[in-house]
Amino acid sequence: YKEKNLEKLISYHKEWYKKLDKEKIKLKNKLAYKSNPEKYLAYHKAWRKRNPGKYEQSKNKSNQKRRNNDSIFKLRSQLSSKISTILKKNYGSKNNCSILQKLPYSMDQLKQHLESQFEPWMTWENWGKYNPKTWNDQDSSTWTWQLDHIIPQNKFKYSSMQDIDFIRCWSLENLRPYSAKQNILDGAKGSR
Repeated sequence: YKEKNLEKLISYHKEWYKKLDKEKIKLKNKLAYKSNPEKYLAYHKAWRKRNPGKYEQSKNKSNQKRRNNDSIFKLRSQLSSKISTILKKNYGSKNNCSILQKLPYSMDQLKQHLESQFEPWMTWENWGKYNPKTWNDQDSSTWTWQLDHIIPQNKFKYSSMQDIDFIRCWSLENLRPYSAKQNILDGAKGSR
């Protein structure tokens, strides 16, 4: 029966899966993990090896959704990526070390620091790149802001997160929210 009706069975299982309650599946997975974490982790590790493309797609989709809904996660992702890029440019690396271990503040503290400096038009939803096609100087709803270094990054020379210049560059006193257009116009010369 299975061999003769394979397409029918596949279709039935797809429909059945769509009807499942996603919350019940999450709860079932949590219980499976708690009852036998080694087995659970081994199974998922093997699945990721067998399905590298699906795993990366799923991970990217999940992270993108989280960045859209969680400003602290987005802040950490952006900082981590920027710091990695600069360290590579300076022939260094993060050495698999989290920025949270090296920065003298938490992401919550950074978020509060930035929010305390927000201009009335600034929100976490309009944090982003400058786009001259959509920017209208007379309409603040088209404006975006960026995380800006008051003393430009290029004034600091560091190749590891232990360097004193790294701490100075990424200190709260050197970070602020700033108009994306003005940030582009100022470039690396700074506005202080």
